[in-house]
Amino acid sequence: MQPPADEIRARKNNGSGDVHLGEAWRLHKTSCGVARQAWCELRKHDLGWELLLFVDASDLRRSAVCRTSDELLTTSDTWKAAFVDRGWR
Repeated sequence: MQPPADEIRARKNNGSGDVHLGEAWRLHKTSCGVARQAWCELRKHDLGWELLLFVDASDLRRSAVCRTSDELLTTSDTWKAAFVDRGWR
C-alpha cells in the first residue's frame, strides 16, 4: 500500500535534509532463479531517525520514524526477523 502523495512530499520536505546515515541491514534471497535483495536504510529525521525498508531496486515497502535508539533497534530487528523467517539471509 503506497502512502498518499501528500505524505510522501511531507517526508521529502521535512527539513532534515534527507541525510542518509547508512544501512541497518541487507539480506538476499533467490526466488524462482532471480536474485533478490531487501535492505533497511537509516536516515536523519527532525524527530530522530527514519528507517526505510526496500525490496529489489528501490521499491520502498515501509518506513517508520523512531524517536529513541531503543525504538530504532526494535523496529529494525523486527523487520529483519520477518524476512529471515521467510528464508532471506
